[in-house]
Amino acid sequence: MKKIISGIMLALILTFFALPVWAALTYQAPFIVGFDSGNQTYTSSPGTYTTVYTGETTNGLESRILGLWASSTDTSTAHVVSCQIWNGSTSYYQFSVTVAIQSTSVPTPPLNMLAATDTGGTPQDNNQNQFLDLHNGELLKCTYSTALSTGAINVRALIYNF
Repeated sequence: MKKIISGIMLALILTFFALPVWAALTYQAPFIVGFDSGNQTYTSSPGTYTTVYTGETTNGLESRILGLWASSTDTSTAHVVSCQIWNGSTSYYQFSVTVAIQSTSVPTPPLNMLAATDTGGTPQDNNQNQFLDLHNGELLKCTYSTALSTGAINVRALIYNF
């Protein structure tokens, strides 16, 4: 009888101590509040960083940039587009891509600025897609380096807030 009671007690103790371990291993997906987008069209002032998107500041929510694309309608000059995350006093992540010349006969598709070859070191989701997080009102700011001959440069971001 003592063996049965001690066996039951041992099982209860092991179950009690194992429960927190299972809770720690349970994945909780972020609760998506809504999708948003940011857009900035550049026609002048190369070298001046302007805000494409401001991270969420409501109720402790965060913003995740799922997609970031750059395109140009300049038909004579390729442009280097640079982006950074700005937290109000410091730029802590910077990357640049070269946007191709817009052909007059065939439109040039937008360039994926979050491609692994352009923004190495950014986190990846389960499908190896790059993303960037903006915390507590941080800004995604972009600029371009050389003056436009014709047309404009457009930077577009797809974001979800969680």
